[in-house]
Amino acid sequence: METTRCRCSCGHVQFNVAKTPLVRLCCHCTICQDFNSAAYADILIYDGAGVEAPPEGRVAYKSYKSKSPILRGKCAKCEDPILEQSVKGPKLWIVPVSALPETAELPNPAAHIYYETRIQDVDDSLPKYTGALKSNLVMMKHLLAAKVFKGRRS
Repeated sequence: METTRCRCSCGHVQFNVAKTPLVRLCCHCTICQDFNSAAYADILIYDGAGVEAPPEGRVAYKSYKSKSPILRGKCAKCEDPILEQSVKGPKLWIVPVSALPETAELPNPAAHIYYETRIQDVDDSLPKYTGALKSNLVMMKHLLAAKVFKGRRS
């Protein structure tokens, strides 16, 4: 597996991710806004095998709502958002684009999700989905397509 090295701004957390994520999305949900201290989260989603998790204790994980299917992790030192993991369903990792080096080759974002809770409008040609149902369906569509066709890419 070809990998890219990710890191937080202080270098305390470093880990490798697969060169190609399942999907890249821009999430405007209020949890992502709070977690990232930004208008939205520009994220890459990887399957369980696509991330070599950093050593235990380097990332401080937190659930932002009860029964959340995602644990969100920040660097234990500099508190940069660094890595999120699913705790229900298939093993998925979420990595902010900011954790990858500027030289990394990244796919274009597929869509904006949870756009109804945006802090500011985004003027681009990407599709913009509102509501939890539509946003989750779009994310699942992209994840399923990536998994189904993953073995057919060259």
